[in-house]
Amino acid sequence: MDQGVAAVVAGLAGTVGALAGALAGMRGARLGALKAVEAAHLHVQGQARTEHKHWVREQRRQAYTRTSHLYVEVLHSLRSCGDALSRAQGDLAAERLQFTDRAVTDLQIAVFDLRLWGPHEIVAVAKDLRRSANRARDVLVRWHDSLTSRQECDHLESEYNEAMGQLGDPYAEYMEIAARTLAVPAST
Repeated sequence: MDQGVAAVVAGLAGTVGALAGALAGMRGARLGALKAVEAAHLHVQGQARTEHKHWVREQRRQAYTRTSHLYVEVLHSLRSCGDALSRAQGDLAAERLQFTDRAVTDLQIAVFDLRLWGPHEIVAVAKDLRRSANRARDVLVRWHDSLTSRQECDHLESEYNEAMGQLGDPYAEYMEIAARTLAVPAST
């Protein structure tokens, strides 16, 4: 082969090699860009899941705290009304019973709201809180009715004290489950 033809063949071979390298480079760049987009997408999804978990945890914390505060308010209202009844102050007891009714109703609403946030375990024990508060309130109503109609009501005072004594167990369990549910897992 003559030198001119050899130069042209070598030039063509170089050009074909350069084109092949450029195509491989473009394909590599494209794959790299796709992998970068995929990694960014996965990162954003993971971050969104984490943010959602934090948001749900905060909503739970607020709902659990509200329920706890309302339960304490119910306890104070029940005790206040019971104190008035034990001193045979029917009018004061009637006034306090209205506050107790409102506090129990607010607690019931808060317990219903817990179904939005769960878990089922805390909803179940919160229902026990509600039932215990309702039982104590029902005894107060019967005690007040007996007092105002001048009937014997010593047995109702005992029943009230028993109902009040049972209020602590579901509350302790509720607080334990709330703390466990809201706990941040230990990092490993």
